Amino acid sequence: NFRFMMPQASRHPTTKDLTEAFSAIGLEEGNIVYLSTQLYGMGPLADAPSRLEYLDAIFSALYSVIGARGTLVVPTFTQQVGRFGVPFVLEQTESLTGIFGEYIRMRVDSIRSLHPVFSVASVGACSREICTNISPVAFGADSAFDRMVRMKAKAVCLGFDYYSGHITSLMHLVETAFAVPYYYNKLICSPVFSGGVLIE
Repeated sequence: NFRFMMPQASRHPTTKDLTEAFSAIGLEEGNIVYLSTQLYGMGPLADAPSRLEYLDAIFSALYSVIGARGTLVVPTFTQQVGRFGVPFVLEQTESLTGIFGEYIRMRVDSIRSLHPVFSVASVGACSREICTNISPVAFGADSAFDRMVRMKAKAVCLGFDYYSGHITSLMHLVETAFAVPYYYNKLICSPVFSGGVLIE
């Protein structure tokens, strides 16, 4: 696990500062990175004044480190499906995990995993391997999270510290593997669609 904390400074950080921070925590070319974000905790970037420029800057900063052989994965969770029984449409259902997850989900080069509550979206070399033909169990064997761990992905928090974030979605994988008594599987009865087809 890695966390990102912007160095203290009197000025707003730049995209270059963010790139250097990604390198400083040990990210390298070809890495698979599971990125959890809380961007209001990071604050603005001096060279990215608009919302789109800000999201583009984060993406380009990370990709300048992990390169074309790297892979970025973000949570695109949709708790509204499990909570309220609304349909899950793979290509359309909005994520509730922040603007960066939505930014990645909406990219034409991203792939989203087919899980009605705990999907992830990915861009990069290993996206298909992580996101397609996965288990229907959110955090069980052969889920997107299980695949990331087996592929030695690196988890990064951006905008919140290790103790408040702690990459909790990956912790659910461990809890599932060890069958902890307080965590259980819930059947989701909401309709699920992919490519306009109802998925059983």
